[in-house]
Amino acid sequence: MYEQIIKEQFLVTVADGTQLAVTIHRPDVTEPLPCLMTYTPYRVSTGLGGVDLLDFAKYGYVTMIYDVRGTGDSSGVNDSVYCDGERSDGLFMIDWASKQPWCDGQVGMWGISYGAIISLQMAAEVPSALKAIIARSGSDDPFAEWTNLGGVPRNYIYESYSPFMSARNFAPPSPQLWGERWEEIWKERLEKSTPWGISFLDQIEDSKFWRDRAARAKLKAIKCPVFVVEGWSDWYSNPMLRIYGKLNAPKRALIGPWGHQWPHRALPGPRIDWEKEALLWWDHWLKGAANGLSESAPLTIFVEEAHKPTNYRAVATGSYFTDTSWPISTSESKRLFLDLATDSLVTEAPKGEVERELPYTPRAGAHSGKVGGGPFRYNVLRPLDLRLENTNSLTLVGEVIKEEFHIIGNPKLQIQVAADCEIGQLSATLIDQAPDGTETLISRQFQNLSYANYPTKVEALRPGEFIAVEIELVAAAYEMRAGHRLALKLATADFLMSWPPVRPFTLTIKSAKAELIIPKVVTPAAKAPTIKPLANDVEPVLPEVSFEIFEDLANDELGYRFQSKSVFGNVGEFRFKISVPARAAIRARSIYEEMLGDKRVEVVADCATISDATSIRHEVEITITLGGAPYWSKKWEITKQRRYF
Repeated sequence: MYEQIIKEQFLVTVADGTQLAVTIHRPDVTEPLPCLMTYTPYRVSTGLGGVDLLDFAKYGYVTMIYDVRGTGDSSGVNDSVYCDGERSDGLFMIDWASKQPWCDGQVGMWGISYGAIISLQMAAEVPSALKAIIARSGSDDPFAEWTNLGGVPRNYIYESYSPFMSARNFAPPSPQLWGERWEEIWKERLEKSTPWGISFLDQIEDSKFWRDRAARAKLKAIKCPVFVVEGWSDWYSNPMLRIYGKLNAPKRALIGPWGHQWPHRALPGPRIDWEKEALLWWDHWLKGAANGLSESAPLTIFVEEAHKPTNYRAVATGSYFTDTSWPISTSESKRLFLDLATDSLVTEAPKGEVERELPYTPRAGAHSGKVGGGPFRYNVLRPLDLRLENTNSLTLVGEVIKEEFHIIGNPKLQIQVAADCEIGQLSATLIDQAPDGTETLISRQFQNLSYANYPTKVEALRPGEFIAVEIELVAAAYEMRAGHRLALKLATADFLMSWPPVRPFTLTIKSAKAELIIPKVVTPAAKAPTIKPLANDVEPVLPEVSFEIFEDLANDELGYRFQSKSVFGNVGEFRFKISVPARAAIRARSIYEEMLGDKRVEVVADCATISDATSIRHEVEITITLGGAPYWSKKWEITKQRRYF
């Protein structure tokens, strides 16, 4: 272990003249070492996005992080997430780092969330110096898995992420790094950059914009070893496990109970000694260490025990198991049929054909939680007892389970559906119903029916015409106990998660060929005793947050208000007309503050996203004060035609 660590901050000029602000930590030695690299738009100076890199210098690595062009302390401008220049810079910097005297030619990349996506993007381009990556909680397709999950604009993007990034991306670079040029660099950013929310709305449908940013089509081209890490309480178990299953390169996967943080910081726990797990990976692939990694099972997953639902959990109960493949090698398909005459899940297809109508229920999903925590760093919006959703959904209940088994994989719903207009949406939720009637969410998915055949095609529905739909629910690993029952809830909205439809609608579903396919594992693979809880772990103090659902009876409106003083530091409100759901709006504010010498700079981002029956509009206003005096302000606005949702 190296005791003396050197920190260096400097500028690197890339091909088009943009200068990137780079921070490295390295042991105070002369021999070259492997470099662990990432980059972030979240401002390196704040510690968000790269703080967990720093400790690895003491183990014989150079850690390197830089601000994305047009953000933080880097020069240049930025107009969109994962922009073309950013991706070119990533390849440039991998090559640049590998040729520095402190690097032995080997580069590893890692990151969480944004950092996971860029690591996958870079690996898919197969740069020769990139020897391994760790991707914690990301996606190979940001459009399908992040901004427009299920084919509908995701509220989170406009209530949290867009205002958060608008405030940060227009904050100044460091005078300490840039000297007298700091204000020149800042003014170029202010005049030429664009808030990311503008491009999110501009690209509200899939396009070349999103395909250029997706690694999905290139997964099989990846040659470097890939370690994917995810949590069941996070956003990305589906893409992370799908990526693991498709890779041809050496690979490993670790799936715990965690939310959207690194495994030694995440909730719910148990949190683990992540430093140990990461070092095993890096030492094996970047230093050639014979540390047992190649002999261990490549897939390790946490199987959650049955539990009572609650909005917040500090520690989940369950066990780690290992396997060699995804889907799990011991999984078998348990088929349950939807008996719409008796509202039950049965093991034999019911005779005759029954049709049921599902009217639009705008309140559906109010108690189903916000995936990943929504606007909050720690998830205090987990699903509650889903009996609260009974009035807003159709519930089908299975027989009492006689023998315990595990659900490990992606449940699937196959069903024939027709809508009475050109749009429709269907929410499917798999539930553990306890003997006392308590209903705990196992898995869920929301599907815009116009996207039923995405990515092959996206099209308006033909009123009254049945289509065959397969909805793949989010991957899960859950213990089903004897005496419990499986249940399935079907609804026509996902209030907390997705933008409301253009009009109320009614779905008709058929019992014929309606099946729920459960990935059943009777005997899970071997336990994984090497995954240990973090020693002397202390539960963190949760930041002050609030989330209030409201119904305005006088104005026929439904909505929610939220406030967070954690990472996003934002406040906002979502509301829509119950009888005319096309009339919806999110208004949110995020504030970024820091000291510039003896003066405080405050960047306020006010964002509004407003829809009607034909269009959806996004507005951004940035207001900056320096030392309490007005410094700069600007407004942007974009309107797009509303189609398919």
